[in-house]
Amino acid sequence: MKEKIICLTPYSKTPVPVDYIKQTYGKWINFDKVELSVIHGGINEDQLPYEIRDATIINSYGTPRIPLTRLLLENAPNLKLIQQLGVGYDDIDIIAAKELGIPVCNTHGSNSSTVAEHTIMMILMLLRKALYADKTTRKGEWHQVTLGTSDELRELRDKKLGLIGLGSIGYEVARLAKSFNAEILYYKRNKLPEDMEKAINARYVDLKTLIKEADIISLHVPLTPETKNIIGPREIAKMKKDAIIVNTSRGELIDEIALKEALESRELGGAALDVFNPEPPKELELMQFDRLVVSPHISGISQEWLLRAFKLCGENMARVIKGEEPINRVY
Repeated sequence: MKEKIICLTPYSKTPVPVDYIKQTYGKWINFDKVELSVIHGGINEDQLPYEIRDATIINSYGTPRIPLTRLLLENAPNLKLIQQLGVGYDDIDIIAAKELGIPVCNTHGSNSSTVAEHTIMMILMLLRKALYADKTTRKGEWHQVTLGTSDELRELRDKKLGLIGLGSIGYEVARLAKSFNAEILYYKRNKLPEDMEKAINARYVDLKTLIKEADIISLHVPLTPETKNIIGPREIAKMKKDAIIVNTSRGELIDEIALKEALESRELGGAALDVFNPEPPKELELMQFDRLVVSPHISGISQEWLLRAFKLCGENMARVIKGEEPINRVY
């Protein structure tokens, strides 16, 4: 019996073709000996247990992802690997996977520079009022004097950048921000070694201190019960009145109602969001503010990242097919 890889792709008007997947992973996997099935995100949920029942490997990518629930995992007795194309894994019942002995792996590190560049871009767009300047200039307006004499145009240089989470992505953000001479405050479960702190001009602080002192707060933690709504009304109330919040991680990390109210009352200097809850966002009231920069969950996507991520996925799936242990396990 052939090993079987099932690729779970997100809902879109143009489903990912099977030939594209075969061509992509063909460098590492011989599809004459391995069966491939692509399941589109628009599939009826009742069909899923039947469709994945004989899977050896599930390769999941794109957003929103098809949730891998306990019911689905228990219905796939031959499953040897769940391979995420990406870093997040909040769509998987990790407890069930662990109990069933199914390794869950991601492409850790593959998009660190991608997300970091996008994060810095969003920070600069807010500080430099780039969207407003672009929009008004295109309309024939000329706000050089009004913007130039206001206190709204700011620099990243010498600002305090607070990073909540300092894994591979957060560390890359800090490394880029160092070139602006930004002071890095960071909060994470485990303090970095002193040499790593020194390399990025970073200072370890508790969450309350970070929220109170930072000019810019950027979120780089996974979604867990502990991090859900880590930024809510109480946290926003303690921030500087001209502080900026950036979220390129998961929409559920920020209480969007509290964020909307803070932007409306001008309690915040601005916000930049690449992620939402849900996705795509159903409520568009948040979009009315000119101190908000948004993008459609693309901070981790680039041509270069995709090549790196496909390589990690292909190599890892090939390992498992050959009976070897996978790498980049998330538990």
